[in-house]
Amino acid sequence: MRDVPVDATILETVNELANRRRVRRLMHAACQAFDLDLTGITVLTEAASGPFVATSLLAALAGSPRVVAWVRDTTYGSVDEVDAYVDRWAKDLGVRSQIEVLERPPSPDVSDIDLVTNVGFVRPIDRAMIATLPAHAAVASMFETWEHRPADVDVPACRDRGIPILGTNESDPRLGTLRFVGTSVVRLLFDADIEVTGDAIVVVGSAPFGPTIADAVRALGGAVTLVDPTAPSWPPADGLADALRHADAVVVAEHRSEQSLVGAEGLDISAIADSGAPVVHLSGVLDEGLLEDHDVRKVPGRLVPARTMTVTTGYAGPRPVIDLHAAGLKVGEALVRGMRATGSAVDAEEFALEHSPAMGFSGAWSR
Repeated sequence: MRDVPVDATILETVNELANRRRVRRLMHAACQAFDLDLTGITVLTEAASGPFVATSLLAALAGSPRVVAWVRDTTYGSVDEVDAYVDRWAKDLGVRSQIEVLERPPSPDVSDIDLVTNVGFVRPIDRAMIATLPAHAAVASMFETWEHRPADVDVPACRDRGIPILGTNESDPRLGTLRFVGTSVVRLLFDADIEVTGDAIVVVGSAPFGPTIADAVRALGGAVTLVDPTAPSWPPADGLADALRHADAVVVAEHRSEQSLVGAEGLDISAIADSGAPVVHLSGVLDEGLLEDHDVRKVPGRLVPARTMTVTTGYAGPRPVIDLHAAGLKVGEALVRGMRATGSAVDAEEFALEHSPAMGFSGAWSR
């Protein structure tokens, strides 16, 4: 599942994970579940805090002889602070010698890297960076390919260079990442002082987010009005005024459309204001000024661009991040091994699609 913008990577996870024994167990279990073996594969990923520390640790636990973990200073943590955080975990797991925490260079040279992971501090993976990759390298995206943003990784440049790139199938039965989208939104509702049980909640979101969140709310006894901003009936003729005036909360979780969802072309802002309902924002375009003008509270308060989540599934706990990143590393492992066996990016992708929880990007390769 798509992560939050890089400047907010540490925001929700800045504190030390409370249950270290459980996190260690989850990481070992994820390596085993995906039969992850990175022996002989050099990995480029990020260094981050909270459950996002898992990516570099998983790669090392799976046998990578060298894990290069990039980090940047942000308003939520410095390079030194994140380095110290990774250091504590790596020493605890006995993999410190395998991990190099480095500040991301402005003009990266990745000629010594076998596998590049499309994670926050590694991005953007642009044409200039891809040009420095060795011919046998691969790129793994740790989210489904429909979530791809061209500014994050230049897929055409990968294809021009003959570098295989695949996403991760989050519907793999070993993952179930989507379930945690609903759990994360429920936690956001609690943050907004909404009990969920017995509450009337309007959910704005196309599949897969909208229906998944609706199911999570209903499972806790909430009443849901679900609307799809990508449907032909959008915007609703009356702006859903009646449902909004009786709502306890409005959840906005649209991860496909880039149109504004509240206001003249969407939900009736006056009706939301009349109800006093908070807007719980997972993703989707909102007119922040309009919400402020009508004194409508938004939770969480941070701003994000279109098709970006305010919190990741890590807001529900460490398991979804650990499992997803182990799966993404498995996709990368299969791509690299496929390249080494065949020398062909097309064949490497076919190999990975068969031997890992991979998902392809649209558009055909030219042989």
